[in-house]
Amino acid sequence: MQVFINRWTRCIIIVSNDFALVLRDSRSEEELSKLKKQRKKDHLPESDPKLLIEFICGSTLPDLEALHFIEIHVGHYTPSPTGTSSINSGLGDVPSLYRPFPLHERNFYGFLGLYFAKGSIYVGFVTEKTEVGSAIVGNKIYRIDNTMFISLTTGECFDYYAEDNSQNQEATVSSSKIRSVEKLLASGTFYYSPHYDMSSFMQERGESSSGYTFDSSLYEYNNRFVWNGNMIQGLVAFRSRLSYSEKKAFDKGKFLLTVIRGFAQSLTINNLSEPANPFLMTVTSKQDCKKSGPLFGPYGLDDNGNATNFVETEFIISNKDHKFAFLLLRGNVPLFWKLEAQLLRTKVEFPRSDDASKHAFTRHFDNLVAKYGAIHVVDALSTKGSQPEISKKYHEALKASIMGNEPVLYSKVDASQCSRKKNTDAYAWEMMSHLEESIKSNQAYCSLSEDYMLHEIVCMRQLGTFLVNTLDSNDRANFIEMKISEQIVTMIFKTFGMEERVSWDDFWHNHTFLWDANGRSLGKLADSYNNSIRTKNKSGGIMGKMANQSKKYVSSSSSSSSSSGKQAQFDKLLGRLEKQFQVQLVDPIHDYVLTELEKRSNEFSSMKQLKIFTVTFNVNGEQFPGDITRLIFPEPERYNRYDIVVIGLEEVVELTPGKIMNIDPKIRLFWEKKLKSTLIQFNNDNYVLLRGEQLGGLLSLIFVREADNLQYIKEIETASKKTGLKGMAANKGGVAISFNYSKTTKFCFVVSHLAAGYSNTEERHQDFKTIANGLRFRQNRMLRDFDVVIWMGDFNFRIDASNDSVRKALKDASMLSAESADKQKIFNMLFEHDQLNNQMATGQSFPFFDEKEISFMPTYKYDKDTSVYDSSEKQRVPAWTDRIVTLTRDKRLLQQELYNSIQSFQFSDHKPVYGVFSADFDIVDEALRSKIEQRLYEVRKAEVGGVNSIISNDLMQNKGGVLRYGLPAPSNSGSTWWLDKEVKFAQLESGEYEVNSRMPKNPFIGTTEKEFVKIVKPKAGN
Repeated sequence: MQVFINRWTRCIIIVSNDFALVLRDSRSEEELSKLKKQRKKDHLPESDPKLLIEFICGSTLPDLEALHFIEIHVGHYTPSPTGTSSINSGLGDVPSLYRPFPLHERNFYGFLGLYFAKGSIYVGFVTEKTEVGSAIVGNKIYRIDNTMFISLTTGECFDYYAEDNSQNQEATVSSSKIRSVEKLLASGTFYYSPHYDMSSFMQERGESSSGYTFDSSLYEYNNRFVWNGNMIQGLVAFRSRLSYSEKKAFDKGKFLLTVIRGFAQSLTINNLSEPANPFLMTVTSKQDCKKSGPLFGPYGLDDNGNATNFVETEFIISNKDHKFAFLLLRGNVPLFWKLEAQLLRTKVEFPRSDDASKHAFTRHFDNLVAKYGAIHVVDALSTKGSQPEISKKYHEALKASIMGNEPVLYSKVDASQCSRKKNTDAYAWEMMSHLEESIKSNQAYCSLSEDYMLHEIVCMRQLGTFLVNTLDSNDRANFIEMKISEQIVTMIFKTFGMEERVSWDDFWHNHTFLWDANGRSLGKLADSYNNSIRTKNKSGGIMGKMANQSKKYVSSSSSSSSSSGKQAQFDKLLGRLEKQFQVQLVDPIHDYVLTELEKRSNEFSSMKQLKIFTVTFNVNGEQFPGDITRLIFPEPERYNRYDIVVIGLEEVVELTPGKIMNIDPKIRLFWEKKLKSTLIQFNNDNYVLLRGEQLGGLLSLIFVREADNLQYIKEIETASKKTGLKGMAANKGGVAISFNYSKTTKFCFVVSHLAAGYSNTEERHQDFKTIANGLRFRQNRMLRDFDVVIWMGDFNFRIDASNDSVRKALKDASMLSAESADKQKIFNMLFEHDQLNNQMATGQSFPFFDEKEISFMPTYKYDKDTSVYDSSEKQRVPAWTDRIVTLTRDKRLLQQELYNSIQSFQFSDHKPVYGVFSADFDIVDEALRSKIEQRLYEVRKAEVGGVNSIISNDLMQNKGGVLRYGLPAPSNSGSTWWLDKEVKFAQLESGEYEVNSRMPKNPFIGTTEKEFVKIVKPKAGN
């Protein structure tokens, strides 16, 4: 692999196996200058970085040296007498620190992808590696030992082991943007293969495992194991749009590298029957990186069904003729739980109800079953401390939600006997007796390719696997997996009559060695993370405190590799930080294809309408025991079935310091159960609690009618922002729940409680700004990035009029029928003095939001248990404090059909306000869309003559200055752009300028002469 860069045009060319990938920064000098000023001010978010991408045959590249491209030579380390070494980076020798790894020959071995940090775009490469094994003969696996990142913005090269002694202060500052990522990647825990996609496993790669192939259809699930996924996402999308022949060329050039974190190693096993054809025994383990929040430690599930400490381990035995492989899974118990340390023990808490956990719990197993087939759960939780309670809860959840409906089995094992430190062979046999039937039924992947066969034959497939669950015990899970592996291997060799081909003493020795190495390596990954943070110890109490003290000592005295496990480093590499952006790749051909797809969208999409019910209610700290059917179905004769139900409750607890600081989970469970039972009992529809989120007294609950809806909802996220006491307290603030529906529409529902007080309009305005700017989702998404935002709550805005005049007007209105035009006139008159109305009209609070006309009585403040406005000493002015407003990217997407209050509820000093919406959008047939897209691509490519030729076309002339920088297309028989009659220069067209005759004939010679000079016209009369 060769790398060329032009620092002035910000263009980099990667050449490999006779193909070239060209990447150019699409931002102009002016845009970069503005970006730098913007970062200094730190007021506005950065824009998404974009690169123009070309994929061409290497033979079509012009003379790069003539175009001022420089080849970067990585060079090698040369040991110095002082114990340090120097690096030839290609841009001059740079001193380096002493390195813990052995010296390696350095080169560009693989393309890691693109990374954006603080205004700079970096291109990452593997520069040092160590071979650790092979999945099959010829498919080598390497450990990453060092990387290099090249700044496309400045042209500088950054190497982790070369930066500490840099004499260039500016370079050192620049390198700090990427240094923590380099440090993590150089920790010796990352692996890749140039021959196959390591995120996949052998069975799903198919019968032919030769050559590098990347299946984008597998990537949707497998990207959970790809640690450079943030860096290659654009490349994955780019490759998926290439034609079949181009994909083969792209793969041949190895421009897409998937990196895993975990463990990989192979050992050779002698083949007694055929010494020249030995067996390879390989273990690869892939740590999941998709889970939100902590990836390690004593934690459970996230909202998308991802579990902490989730690892997929593949065991492979192969030689030239045979391939045997099987998978085993491990992870923490997939429930929502947390540990609270007390004096002598640790208490386990379940912060969500069974119903609130069901969606994520079910999704966890749905994903596993869809990917791996039948799942046999091995519950390896201890019988000590709080773990029996989690085990019981886990078994109950499986019985209630999974077992019986899904191919899921459950077995409980004695955790005290599952350790390599004990002589547990007798128990291992007993444990295996409970798993024997599943071992036989799950089977393994087996393929044969003997000399007499014309092609490889798959004679067995793995139909299911085992999931070993613990509370954060890597050693216990590894021991159980090793014992299961022993049984599967024995079954395979017996099935194929191969018992005589190996020396079993040597075989089991190597088998044990690999599993022990696997356990130690995975244990170190978890330990490096746990040592960098304060986590609840499973022992709890005094023992837990002692453990935390020892943890501090280990952390301060450990090597640099232990600190590489910090969550902040993970989030930075994975692109999860709030102000991180993915580099967007712009392909001229596919710009056209996407435009044409939009025109033909009716061919692969159909219209769907959702009914969405929303209600906001300040319950004044009450748990109403009565019937709340009218709260959800206020007009049952018109609306008795919804697709999505969004409930926003304020003041579910009293807003006192004691109540806010110590939220009682029973209150949330009360409302969850009461609302769901009301939904189901009304018309027997099955509603699922998609997500619930609480912040102090705020509670947001979203229920979804399971039929025809749940399968379309993905990417559920939550965010919250406190505003009380300058963001320190949760008595005021906002919570948001977002999700994607059918990949076409992004919804976000916000519930908030703003500052109280008649005259505190400015405080409420500041609360709005704090919440609107503070609600951040992954990839730095904000509210403006969603297609539909519905914001509800107790906004607390009042009516700026005297109490007497407001009450008199309302008394007159109460005497009129709901259909009376005079009644609406009264409301409109009062609405003119509404604080929120005036704020929205001037664009201060809720700019660009819409609110349907108010045709109901003010909802605050009432005497409790009455429909009488405040009769206390304060005599508060009635007001529309409870509101629902909307923001849509396309006004046609959402229609509000109802906006009203419910006067029948009297247990609070507020009245609930509800809105009914219908949302119309397209449901996309992805398979059909893909076929049409491919046809369009092939037609367009034939028209423009290839990716490189389109650069000179007028199609790209209006791409924001992209073509003013970078490499022009080479000439061919149909394209000589410098002779094209259509090429015009504004100066010459004006008639006031001419070409400077003093310009040197050689265009590559530097000169101070201007290209065009003004024509000197003779003076009048001469």
